[in-house]
Amino acid sequence: MYGVPLRIKDTKFKIIAKLIDYLKRPFHKNSAAVDSELALLLVPLQYEINGFFINPHYRQFVTPNNHTIAPYIVYATRLDALDPMIVKRMIDDAVRAEKYGLLGNAYFDARGLGYGNDFIGDFWIQKAFQQFKQQGYECFLDYSKDLFESSMPIEDVAIYMGWYHSELSGSFARPDFEFKPGSVVYHIHSSSAETLQSTSEHWVGPLLAKRGSVSIGAVDEPYLQYTPNLDIFSDRLSRGYTFAQSAYMAQPVLSWQITMVGDPLYAPFKYSLDEQIQHLEEDNDPDVEWAYIRKINLFVREGFFSIALKYCQQKIQETDSLILREKLGELYGKNRFYKEALEHYTLVSQQAVTPATSIRIGANLLFLLRLLDRNDEADKIEKDLREQWKGYLMLGWLDKARKGISNKEGKKPSRHTKTQ
Repeated sequence: MYGVPLRIKDTKFKIIAKLIDYLKRPFHKNSAAVDSELALLLVPLQYEINGFFINPHYRQFVTPNNHTIAPYIVYATRLDALDPMIVKRMIDDAVRAEKYGLLGNAYFDARGLGYGNDFIGDFWIQKAFQQFKQQGYECFLDYSKDLFESSMPIEDVAIYMGWYHSELSGSFARPDFEFKPGSVVYHIHSSSAETLQSTSEHWVGPLLAKRGSVSIGAVDEPYLQYTPNLDIFSDRLSRGYTFAQSAYMAQPVLSWQITMVGDPLYAPFKYSLDEQIQHLEEDNDPDVEWAYIRKINLFVREGFFSIALKYCQQKIQETDSLILREKLGELYGKNRFYKEALEHYTLVSQQAVTPATSIRIGANLLFLLRLLDRNDEADKIEKDLREQWKGYLMLGWLDKARKGISNKEGKKPSRHTKTQ
């Protein structure tokens, strides 16, 4: 917790000798995250602190019984942030999300470079995207080299994984942006956790200040291949393992640069989706709409479109949820029932209270209207939106409607992809 040092500096050489040794043997340094050394606290042997220690729990599902060191590894995570209230909120939100599940959208930022180590990072992110998509989440994958742009109407984010800007940026830097309770957030960068005592420097501290609940970061250059494999982390977490278990099973080496920040016992997939829905309904929690969305997406993935449609309509009658009505509009639109899609998008647009919802739905309306050559109606809606949200950066998203921003996976006009 706060007061326990975060980093161990490299003390092996003086500056010139250190530089020469670094060029010859870049992994031969004794700097590390304190937590990563604490993980080896009980190991009954002397290990070389210059460099890393191969993690016997990497890629495992249970503690290996054929490895003499594995039972002694401590899953050390950190409860730390800018102030105690953030840490208390991290824990409280984790307790809530463990009962109700991760409720919200999932965003993934790849770089689209496709070579060298960058290919590894993109591969992890794409696999994580697929894994959470299989869990029924509304998943967005960005292949552009820039982070989600400030104009993108992002909201209700429960899961974020991406890279590689050095400081909090893009949509996440908006003053009004906040993650959903219990959110799992991770941004790959060489110094993402150089300090946790900031709401603007690096990534882990700012993400937690934006209501992230658990995160992972690097206190110094870890080299990509020695950072947590996001595909393994996502797989273990979605199987019901705790945050600490999932993180350490995804981490190739210890005595190195990675720190895990958050409640180690947090298990957001401890309960099945049906059990989460039962908990939400019993407590009359309005966030049940996000669990319904997952259920609808799972029906669609299994090929039961009619059941998904009927379920969505039924839950709209029960809850009058704008999120579900937006989903219904999407279901109609994807299947070329444009009149019905327009009807539901229009109802959401009329009741939207946040700029992100209003502009996002507005872009969908503009796209469909122009697709149907109803350009006069589209022009009027665009004019009204620009007047209503004058000065908001997200208005730039309306321009995307002219380029097919509503197109889904496999379409070329947009580099931003949303699928079920």
